[in-house]
Amino acid sequence: MPSEAEDAAVHCDLGEALSRKGDLDGATKEYREAIRLNPDEPRTHRKLGIALGKKEDLEGAIAEFREALRLNPQDDDARYSLGVALARKGDGDGAIAEFREMLRLNRKSDYAYYAHYCLGMELRDKGDVDGAIAEYRAAISLKPDFVDAHRRLGGVLRGEGEIRGAIAEYREVVRLDPHSDDAHIALGNALASNRDPIGATAEFREALRLNPNCAEAHIGLAGCFETGDLDGPIAEFREALRIDPNDYLTSANTSFTPRSVTTSFTVYE
Repeated sequence: MPSEAEDAAVHCDLGEALSRKGDLDGATKEYREAIRLNPDEPRTHRKLGIALGKKEDLEGAIAEFREALRLNPQDDDARYSLGVALARKGDGDGAIAEFREMLRLNRKSDYAYYAHYCLGMELRDKGDVDGAIAEYRAAISLKPDFVDAHRRLGGVLRGEGEIRGAIAEYREVVRLDPHSDDAHIALGNALASNRDPIGATAEFREALRLNPNCAEAHIGLAGCFETGDLDGPIAEFREALRIDPNDYLTSANTSFTPRSVTTSFTVYE
């Protein structure tokens, strides 16, 4: 006859299959039965934690990840998942501690690049801009095509007034994800802040080609007209209002009067 450990493995495998099908209730039931039969298997606790997290039971998920780590402190998957669950729960300090511990134990982990990225987000939320920049760059050094890390780094750099650095990151985002209208808008806004209305216009127009109903692209274009041209900006704001009449940015700028490209973007931002 199969041992309890073997029966537990069957229930765990069934739980994985149900989870892949989206049956989280069924998966949770199977994982719990596997744990009843073999409570000392860290993998099952981790998988139950993941299923509970998907069900928004963060307390339950955190408890399972902690149990997985008690049984196997070297489990990178469990420590990374614990950090994510703590971050989702709003425990930034706890999340930071887990991500850092994971990187301390194994900087070659498959999750290392994402741990750096998550650390960057948590540190940015705490106002540690330099720390966030360092973590985003660490993530990119491990995974150069990590689009979200480039995007986040660009946003932080722009917020710090490092416009050229932001432009470089947004250009990389556009290169990696050329079909994203958001990527072209971010680059367009950065170029506008760098007093490059021609480059900005090209990016906003590309965003509109990709998404003709992008109100934000029309708002950006409104700031790219030459001094004294009122008809162009007014037409762009009206189009933005047509697309999204509830957009407070466009509503607030219906009386927009550009005096220069720089002033235009100051008004917009």
